[in-house]
Amino acid sequence: MATAAVATAAAVEPDPLAAATAGLVWFEVAAERAAERAAGPGTFRTALIDAVAALDGPAIVARARIVVV
Repeated sequence: MATAAVATAAAVEPDPLAAATAGLVWFEVAAERAAERAAGPGTFRTALIDAVAALDGPAIVARARIVVV
């Protein structure tokens, strides 16, 4: 699923590193949101799919933790 997020970002971002970073950040934010709602490993997968579908720009910006070094 993370590879799909990276591929989605790569479709609109010409820089491969930026696309990979964006896709993985998007997936990580969705995974964190899913983990907050899931009752266990069986419900995590469903919660992750729901979290990916519900993501929007402001949610990603609010939860992303990116440090540029």
